[in-house]
Amino acid sequence: MSVILANGHHSKSGLFESLTKSCASDLERLSWQVWIRAVQSEHARASGVRLVTTGSGRPQPSSDWLSLAQKLQDALPHGGSLPQGAALPGLMGVVREGNDPRQVVRRIPREDFAGSLPEGLSSKPRTPSGRATGRDASEGKIDYVQVPLDLWVAAKAIFPAMSSWATAYLWILARPEIPSLEELHMAFALLMRELDVYNPAQEEYRPFLRDKDYDQLARLPERARVQRYADSLALLARMQAPAALSLLGVLVAESFLTDQDLLLDLHRDAFSDCAERLLADPWMADIRDKFERLVSARVLACTWSLPSMRRSASIRAPFVTMDAWKRLTGIDEFIWFGPGPIS
Repeated sequence: MSVILANGHHSKSGLFESLTKSCASDLERLSWQVWIRAVQSEHARASGVRLVTTGSGRPQPSSDWLSLAQKLQDALPHGGSLPQGAALPGLMGVVREGNDPRQVVRRIPREDFAGSLPEGLSSKPRTPSGRATGRDASEGKIDYVQVPLDLWVAAKAIFPAMSSWATAYLWILARPEIPSLEELHMAFALLMRELDVYNPAQEEYRPFLRDKDYDQLARLPERARVQRYADSLALLARMQAPAALSLLGVLVAESFLTDQDLLLDLHRDAFSDCAERLLADPWMADIRDKFERLVSARVLACTWSLPSMRRSASIRAPFVTMDAWKRLTGIDEFIWFGPGPIS
């Protein structure tokens, strides 16, 4: 029995799945790039590192990133035994390419280590990069030590608040398919708790206000209500936190799914303001275009595909065997109404 999705695409192949995987890969790389720049921005504020950029806006690694690389290196288990600047090439892979900082590995000549190797590390003879291989190169081999450098763990230990930039709900909102309303509502509640904010309904104020004050609140004209709500969104936008940008994105997605045009416009304006505040950081300058293309454009233009239908139990939908269904309809394909492909 074959399995197809509710949108008609097969679960194991198809252009839609290929594009989705490609988008997910691009977003993952961008999430690491945003995260490492947030870490660098925080490190620069604390240490007084000055940004020196090329004409293209790309930070110079030797002058801009060496200080952070060494700080992360020193926080690693073997960091103190490594040559100065050993973590810099791996860090620049995260900065430039969005490489996974948890999987950084450096191959360092044994002779660069002073004294005995740290526990858990060993050396192996290898042909130096750029030299010929084969018998003629056997005598040219030197001992190398392969050292794992988990920059993610090191950065979390020093800058714990910045780790949220890599795991923010924002990256889910930047995917091609919009989350369901149920998922958005759950994310809404969790993000409000993380930000320590609340959106009380008008009726919730009644027990705590004098009758005169409550009546004044209840009689606010529509224009004043809209401005009051817009001001509260501006408060979120000014937080410049991953949870704030994610929450505003959730509000855009919810108002889009529920066809609330006024709210959609207000939420998009606030999301745009919050994103602009993030990208105004000089350390984000070289990825501005990429962020706007992969994230801002998706949310602000609402270019999502609609979520797949969910099938649930119903008195009006009793269970039948697939054989009985095939005899009645001639269809032997199970229609999956879940959140994504199954295999």
